[in-house]
Amino acid sequence: MAKKIRNAKLKGEDIQKNSGKNISYTISKIKAHERFYTTILVLVFMVVITSAIYLGLRVDPYDAYAENYVDEGNGFSYTVRMIYLNQKNIGTKDNAYSITLSNKTNNNINYIIRMVPDEESIESCNCREKLISFDKLRFSLEDKQEKKFMNQDMVLTTGFIHPQETEEIPINIWIDETENKNEEMHFYGKIVLEKIEDMNEEDN
Repeated sequence: MAKKIRNAKLKGEDIQKNSGKNISYTISKIKAHERFYTTILVLVFMVVITSAIYLGLRVDPYDAYAENYVDEGNGFSYTVRMIYLNQKNIGTKDNAYSITLSNKTNNNINYIIRMVPDEESIESCNCREKLISFDKLRFSLEDKQEKKFMNQDMVLTTGFIHPQETEEIPINIWIDETENKNEEMHFYGKIVLEKIEDMNEEDN
């Protein structure tokens, strides 16, 4: 018959030995999890950075450009975007821009909206020899009717805006579809609004 062992006591060195094993095991598990989570975080970070770079390359910087013009003291302003076209815009009639007018005066205001080359951008791109002329451009307004510029003044439309009103005019601009898509070409421009006269003053 086996003897029963009573009142068995663990020596201090046995406790330390077992505790050491448990601590080592715990540390190993923590390190393993740490490596796992670090790897996950690195992968997530790489995906985010790659996506940001990809989206950044896709965004045309001219799409983000907007400028406000204010007739100081007269309560009249308008906001436009810069226009950039190249061979990718041949026949692309959905290339949308717009101009927003705001008349905070008490008078009707006559205006002419036209497009002008953006000389600063042209100088920066160093591509003057590859610029396309006005007669190769096409545009449409709210009626979606295709139009072309009659001369170098590049008049888009004329009209007037009532007192205390804000108006947005949609404008689509593209390159004539008969142009060669394999040929490099550029157009840098901006839409400008010219205030003609105060209609109320004309009646006086």
